[in-house]
Amino acid sequence: MLEWTTEQFLTFVSKLKYNPTELEASRKALNYAGFFVYSDILTMDENQIYESRLYEGYACKWKDIFDEWVFKTTNIKKIEDICHSLVIDKGKAYLAICKIHRN
Repeated sequence: MLEWTTEQFLTFVSKLKYNPTELEASRKALNYAGFFVYSDILTMDENQIYESRLYEGYACKWKDIFDEWVFKTTNIKKIEDICHSLVIDKGKAYLAICKIHRN
């Protein structure tokens, strides 16, 4: 809990060096690596046509799985089951790390 007055807090915030260019660059780097902010996923255009580049030798992206460009495997089914069992509260931050054991 902050024990500052509104004025103290706003003075502190005004001294922060906010750099939206760096923030956007970080977000793009994460997206390129296949990581997306959950709220961004929810706001993506459902009607937008996605053309996978998976079979051109590019790495698999979450959209390839979501739009069923990949063949179903038991691992994908396990991931889907985990995702459907998650309860996500609006306004809270989450980090998901999945480790799939190969037989």
